Amino acid sequence: MARMGALIGLLILAYGIFFVGFFLYKVSLGRNILLTAVPFTAVSDSASLRVLVVGDSTGVGTGVADPKDSVAGRLAGYLGDITLTNVSRNGAKMEEVASQLRVFSEEKTFDLILIQAGGNDILQFTNISRLRKHTGEVLREAQIRGKHVVFMSTGDVGTAPLFLPPVSLLYDRRTRAAREVFIEAAREANVTYVDLFKEPKDEPFSKDPKRFYSADGLHPSGEGYALWFEQLKAALPALSGSGGA
Repeated sequence: MARMGALIGLLILAYGIFFVGFFLYKVSLGRNILLTAVPFTAVSDSASLRVLVVGDSTGVGTGVADPKDSVAGRLAGYLGDITLTNVSRNGAKMEEVASQLRVFSEEKTFDLILIQAGGNDILQFTNISRLRKHTGEVLREAQIRGKHVVFMSTGDVGTAPLFLPPVSLLYDRRTRAAREVFIEAAREANVTYVDLFKEPKDEPFSKDPKRFYSADGLHPSGEGYALWFEQLKAALPALSGSGGA
């Protein structure tokens, strides 16, 4: 029994060392990806549509080599001749996204506001009550400034290759709890919510992580953002003057 206990202890220690080493390696890759990430923007004097993107690193498009491959970049390509302002910031939580919106006029300045946020609240364990409060604030601020508002967060953080068990299981639970908050808040505010969450057996990201995740094992790759954009495209409202909708 003593030998068995010692063996189990050694296995746990070995797994712990591997876990920490793997995590630190991925974090080092992620740091470089964050430093080179640039949010997609578009300016056109002839544009009849004004779009605002607010949010976190997924709004920035962190993980792609070309900003045009981000959701914002693909949205601009789909809608055609538009002016797209993108103030998303790496690391932003819901509370900060509300501040991103408050710098703009309160008079329906934008034809469409796209919110890409919530992932950092999952990662950093924002209290659910606070998350509910801040999500509601973000949606209200967006409705004041946008004729149409679309909100999308993230898929299941627990499936990201960056996280190994048991941490992956913890983040799966966190994602599910946050998703309930986002769906409820969007319903109460009458805002379109694009639900990116899928059960593991149906999740393309977990089936082919090398294809759909970037090198850091957390952010989507260009193909990952393409999948997200297809879901967004199906939920977009009819926008007058749009080349794609």
